[in-house]
Amino acid sequence: MNKKFLHYNIKLLIYSSLIWIGISSYSLFLNLPINLLYIGLLICCFFIIYTLSHKNLLRVLEKKPNLFIRKFMLMTGIKMFFFITILLISLIFSLYKTHLAITFLVLYVFFAVFELISLLKIIRREKR
Repeated sequence: MNKKFLHYNIKLLIYSSLIWIGISSYSLFLNLPINLLYIGLLICCFFIIYTLSHKNLLRVLEKKPNLFIRKFMLMTGIKMFFFITILLISLIFSLYKTHLAITFLVLYVFFAVFELISLLKIIRREKR
C-alpha cells in the first residue's frame, strides 16, 4: 500500500500543480477577477481531502475488498457534502460568485476524474 499511496501522491501533486498553473494562466490571459491565492488554497484543500480518501480506500481494498464499493460511495458522498459546504461558505464572502462557483466545479470534476482513473487502474492490477 505504501508504494501505491506514494505513487498516487506524487501524481496528484503534479496534477494539482498543473491545474493551478492552468487556471492561473487562463484567468490572467482573460483578465478574470479570480483570487489566485484562494484558488491555490482550494487546490490544497482538494489535495488533502483526496489524499486522505485515497489512503482510506486503499486500506479497505487490501483488508476487505468486498466492502470497497460501499466505502467508495460513502467517501464520495462525504467529500461532496464537505465540498458543497466549503463552496457555500466561500460564496458568502466572495465578490465574484459566478467565477468562483465555476472554478470550484471545474476543480471538483478534475479531481474526481483523477481519483476515479487512479482507482480503476489499481483495481485492474489487483484482479490480475
